[in-house]
Amino acid sequence: YFLRRSRPEAIASLIDAQAALLAEALAALKARGAVASDDGALGAAACSFRVHQMESALSWLEESRSLLQTVKEEG
Repeated sequence: YFLRRSRPEAIASLIDAQAALLAEALAALKARGAVASDDGALGAAACSFRVHQMESALSWLEESRSLLQTVKEEG
């Protein structure tokens, strides 16, 4: 919100930086394959849940980047 008001030209680079960090974390999580747990199946399920959350967040960031570049606020 504040960046859009004060420096709208910086939005794309901010979103790109956020997406890069998230993609790095996602790659690390995928490499692990499971979350620490005394139940292997539960650890794998938790990892899968987190992977899907991160993939969804990356998709949302890309959608938001496109939207914020094309839509201008009234006012």
